Amino acid sequence: MRTNQNDSDDLIRRALAAFNSGNHRQAIDVCELGLKQHPGDPALCHLLAAVLFAKADLPEARARIEASLATRPDYAPALILACRIARAEGRFEAAFQFLDRAARLSSQAEMLVERARTFDQAGDAPAASASWTLVLQRDPKSGEAAARLGRLAWQRRAAVEAEGLLERAVAGRGHPSAWFDLGLVRQDMRKFGSAAQAYRRVLEMSPAPRKRLSIWVSSCRKPATSTRPWQRIH
Repeated sequence: MRTNQNDSDDLIRRALAAFNSGNHRQAIDVCELGLKQHPGDPALCHLLAAVLFAKADLPEARARIEASLATRPDYAPALILACRIARAEGRFEAAFQFLDRAARLSSQAEMLVERARTFDQAGDAPAASASWTLVLQRDPKSGEAAARLGRLAWQRRAAVEAEGLLERAVAGRGHPSAWFDLGLVRQDMRKFGSAAQAYRRVLEMSPAPRKRLSIWVSSCRKPATSTRPWQRIH
């Protein structure tokens, strides 16, 4: 029995090493080999689900995490992954059910973040705003919470509030999407020079959308230009 456990642990280490190095195909192969030798192993199922989720193979990821939970139903990390998979599939009721189960087993702070993300993705702006506010109260340095609250404020046309929150979100380094949203808010406020500076930070941090963003930076020189939440391009 101990030999089997050692073998399973070794396969998990190999799969994790492949996954962490970005070699998803090798990680999948190692997990599948392990599951042939140890059918239904919850740790291998969980790891395979995580790799498949990273590859956006949602149906297979869902099947694997459900197999893991069938054997180990009260394992909080698996429940959280199941929530994320359900959320990505748009199964929000299921996502909240997984969160409710995980909440009894995991830290409240982590649950608040996952709940806020789920409300946000479900399109429930009032509930998302309330949840992100709780996250920010518990963790004033949460860039994600500040960025999401800033975007929600912008969608309510509360530009001054949105700008303050987004400036808070990018105070360290900031995610490119937060800088982009800050550019949009400043452009709506007719702060064209400041908007262009924010867009340039996006270009510096994430050069992929260079052509599209160059157009937006150029448009900041045109006073008539304005953006609205429904005109977003990313």
